Amino acid sequence: MVQAPTPHQSQKKRVKASLPLVSGLVVVMVMVVLVAIFFRVGVPEQDEPKAVSPRVLREINAHLIKSGQARKNGKLKAAIEESERAIQVMEREKSNDWIQMTTLLVAISDMYRESGQWDKGLPPLEKARELVKKYHLEEERITIEVLLRQGIFNYMNKDFVEAEDQFQQAESCAQTLTGSLSVETSQCLIWLAQSYLSPVFHNPKRALQYLRMVEEVCGSSNPERPQQMMLCQKVQGEAYLQLKKLPEAEEKLLSAQEIAARIYPPNHHERTHLANLLELIRADKSAAEHRSKR
Repeated sequence: MVQAPTPHQSQKKRVKASLPLVSGLVVVMVMVVLVAIFFRVGVPEQDEPKAVSPRVLREINAHLIKSGQARKNGKLKAAIEESERAIQVMEREKSNDWIQMTTLLVAISDMYRESGQWDKGLPPLEKARELVKKYHLEEERITIEVLLRQGIFNYMNKDFVEAEDQFQQAESCAQTLTGSLSVETSQCLIWLAQSYLSPVFHNPKRALQYLRMVEEVCGSSNPERPQQMMLCQKVQGEAYLQLKKLPEAEEKLLSAQEIAARIYPPNHHERTHLANLLELIRADKSAAEHRSKR
């Protein structure tokens, strides 16, 4: 006759049965801890971007004030250096103010361009474009400025196809963010028109389509936009020149010259450019009249 196990024997069997399970759980837990320690030790800690302290903010603002004063006094080299120092402080302190950093890079590019250092003006814009992409600033106005300036650099380097693409992106961005009547949109359209007058596209009719939109906007805007209206009419004159429509070209350039005389000093390059274009038109008209008399 088989005897039933005593309570003491039953407890010993349960303990023996559970030992493998407990041992397995312990092994798993130890492995998890070791893996966690391995990755914790193997990967260096990264400094997360953060809002800078008031002390650091004062340091940045001090550089920006010096930069603004130097730029106002025409000392572009000193202005660039101070702006670059401000960016260095922001990078050192892991600042998360990406819009300010991007704006500073655009300003530095502008100052290089103003001082004639075109070769140094593009790298800050490329860095600014990287910030736009990395931190998703596409819905900020600074994105328009970055795209527009990259287009200008490509235009001046005669990479007209790339320039047109960037002007199109800037124009689309400007319409979305600031509305179709904004200053930014009009400026993008003027540069798009310039692109279509380039040797690669040579499409003055398409350029005029964009410029008519700008002319309508500038003519009805409040406050007035005399500088944009002048630029628009100058490019319209250049487009009519390409189409050999000399009376229309002369009319637009004379109107642009009248605005330029009001807003620029006598030796300004825009006034000189307009005078040269008008001389070209008058020479062409004179040659045409001479041929007709033969």
